[in-house]
Amino acid sequence: MPRFSVVIPAYNAQSTIAETIDSVLAQTEANFELIVVDDGSADETAAVVERFVGDPRVNLVRQENQGTAAARNTGIAHTHAAYVSFLDNDDLWLPGYLEEMAAALDAAPAAGFAYCDAWGFDDATLRVNRQTELHYRPGPPPDADREQTLIALARANFVMSSATVRREALAEAGGFDTAIRGTDDYDLWLRIVLAGHGAVRAGSAPLLLQRGRADSVSKDERMMFEGVREVLKRALDSPAMPAEGREIASGRLAELDRDLGDANPVERAVWAARARVVALRNRLLFSHEWRADPPPEVAAAFPQLRPRKRR
Repeated sequence: MPRFSVVIPAYNAQSTIAETIDSVLAQTEANFELIVVDDGSADETAAVVERFVGDPRVNLVRQENQGTAAARNTGIAHTHAAYVSFLDNDDLWLPGYLEEMAAALDAAPAAGFAYCDAWGFDDATLRVNRQTELHYRPGPPPDADREQTLIALARANFVMSSATVRREALAEAGGFDTAIRGTDDYDLWLRIVLAGHGAVRAGSAPLLLQRGRADSVSKDERMMFEGVREVLKRALDSPAMPAEGREIASGRLAELDRDLGDANPVERAVWAARARVVALRNRLLFSHEWRADPPPEVAAAFPQLRPRKRR
C-alpha cells in the first residue's frame, strides 16, 4: 500500500508534464503512486505520460474534457493511500516535498491537510522570484489553530493548489466541486477547515515551484474573481466561520460585487484584455523582483532552470 497518492490533472500539457512527473519521481519519499489524469487533451500530453508508465508507480487515466476539478476527482477515485497530494501539470516539487508533508501530518493528527510555501518562476525567462509566495499571500502563524486558519483563508487563498490531504478529510468534504471554475481548490480548503479539521504548514522553506506563464495570467481574471465570490458566499453561509473571518469575507465580497456587477460580453472582453495589459505592465515594472540566479536548493534540484533572455 503506498503511503502517498499523487494526483496530477493534465490538459494540453505536453510542454511541461514531463518535468512535473520527473519532480515527483525524484522525491526522497519513494513510497507513492502517481495518477495523471489526461483531461481530453488535444496535444501529445498522453503520449508524453505514457513514456513514464514503465515505472509501476505511474498510472495514466484518460477522460473527455471536463475541467480541472473533475479531473482531480477522477484521480482521487483511483487513489489508495492515506495521504492524497495534488500537483498542477506545470509546477514542480522540490525533492523533500512528500517527506516534509508526512512529517507535518504525522505530527498534527487534527490537521485535515498540509500545505507549503513556494517559489514562483517565470516560464519565459526561468527566473525565480526574490520573494516566496507566502510573502505575497501570508498565511496564519505556523502554530495556528483552526480559527486563525479560517481567518487567514477568508483573507486570501494562501494554500495554493499543491496540498496533501488526509483521505478521511477529503472523503468527508466530497472532493472538488465541479460547479466552481478556477477556484475549486480554494473552495475545498475552506470546506475542510469549516468542517472541523485543522491545517498545518509543512517545512520551513519552500517545497514547491509555481510556474508563471503569459498565456495563463489568472486564467481569465473575471472568471477567477467570480469563482472567489462564490467561494466566499458559501463560506459565509457556514456558522463555523468565526466573526473576524466573517467580517473579512464580507468586505471582500462587497468589493467583488461592486467590481464585477452584471457584465455583458463586451465587458468580459475588456476584462480579458485588461488582464493581459496588467500582466505585461507587471513584468516590466517588477522585473527587479526576479533573482539573477535561483536559490541553491532550486539550482541543485532543477539545473535546467538557468535564467535566459525573454523569448
